[in-house]
Amino acid sequence: MNIPIAINKGSSPSVDVQISNPRLLNMYVGQRSELNRMASLDSMSAISDVLAVHETTYLGGAYIVATKSSLLRVDSGGNVSRLSDIKTSGVTVRMSENQQNEVIIVTGSNAYVYKQKETSEPFVQLGTAQGFDLNNPVDVVVINTFAIIIGGQDKKWALSSPNNAVAYSTNDIFLTDESMGELTGCAELDNNLFIFGKNGIQRWVPGISRTPEDFPFEQDSNFRKKYGAVSTGSIVSETDRVYFMSSASQVMSLSIQGLEEITTAGISNQLASYVNPQFSRGSIYNYRGSYFYHLTFPEDNASWVFCESSKTWSESDILILDSAAKIALNLNVVILSDGIYQLTKSHSSRLLEINTDVILGPDSTQSYRDALNAVKLDLVQGLPQAVEPQYIELALSTDNLYFGNRVNQSIGLTGKRLTTTRWRMNVLGEQFTLNFRYYGSLDLTIRRLTVDINQERT
Repeated sequence: MNIPIAINKGSSPSVDVQISNPRLLNMYVGQRSELNRMASLDSMSAISDVLAVHETTYLGGAYIVATKSSLLRVDSGGNVSRLSDIKTSGVTVRMSENQQNEVIIVTGSNAYVYKQKETSEPFVQLGTAQGFDLNNPVDVVVINTFAIIIGGQDKKWALSSPNNAVAYSTNDIFLTDESMGELTGCAELDNNLFIFGKNGIQRWVPGISRTPEDFPFEQDSNFRKKYGAVSTGSIVSETDRVYFMSSASQVMSLSIQGLEEITTAGISNQLASYVNPQFSRGSIYNYRGSYFYHLTFPEDNASWVFCESSKTWSESDILILDSAAKIALNLNVVILSDGIYQLTKSHSSRLLEINTDVILGPDSTQSYRDALNAVKLDLVQGLPQAVEPQYIELALSTDNLYFGNRVNQSIGLTGKRLTTTRWRMNVLGEQFTLNFRYYGSLDLTIRRLTVDINQERT
């Protein structure tokens, strides 16, 4: 009996067993419920100790890159010029830009403004001379003409003058509710300001201003969420929503309509096991028509990826720390700790892995047992490439704990677009789990997985 096996669940760790079933590594569930290979990276510039990247439209476009000790400018060709020294906490740097092309940089210990249109003194460290009174600036967002800077342990936030990121007033320093706890970040949705603490979220809506100098927000006293953000780095804005990881190790999606958890209990349990979730780093990028939220745990060498179109999770071995908004250069640019990269469809050799959910026979009883006779994988190989014949490995488990020997099976020469790979066997058991591995550069797409199971009387 041929049984189709669902391949559209993504990674879904179980809280009850040792093996994650099902599991995807470096693959994701695409818009047609097929398994696609994740994007690869092309290096633009090799830079040490990178912490953040911001895309600016000024002078034709470039990337402002923050390292642990410097602020750099990187053009579209990857050429690097140094702008200034900066002092950071070594963990998270956040940047935003106003309409005057002033880039505001906050590092956890200091706040800076890079005035791109200035030539004599373009770089300013914010302090009392500018009316700035935050000791722990952790996040920044620009809404209309105002820069809003969040003070984490300060538990308050500052508002700049309109179109002037180097002018602040002590009258525009606002304390938050103590129950919010330490502040972790901020975000903008539809001109609404959202302020995140470790224990909750506030919303400030556009106020009625008589002049540009009037305070532009009013707090929505009816909005209060018990889920705060565990880290500044996990808070990432997309077109119509904000993603973040809560202090309860749940990944949340915040929109104007409300708050939604997008993790399962198994994934939350896995995230909670990491050593320092407060150092988690999120990024957003677009690849093949889908948006992805990429959540990295640098100290645990782990990354999880959420695909918006299929609402599924996968795992990745690339530790992306930040991404640049696609504004001027129309590229998907991300950073790793060792440099700035562009997402690409041209793949280098990389491990792809699929672990299926537990497969049960049609009627497993004490009188019958199942015999797994064949496994069939329908796939698309991608564009023709001049390489040797490629192979996929299959390993099988009958107890969802231990896998037997791996068996290689050819997927043919590249350029043979549609192909079916079969493994023939005769394995008895009450349940089966399949594990597929491929290491290579082909742009594989898995279209369908079926198994042939017959029943034998015991």
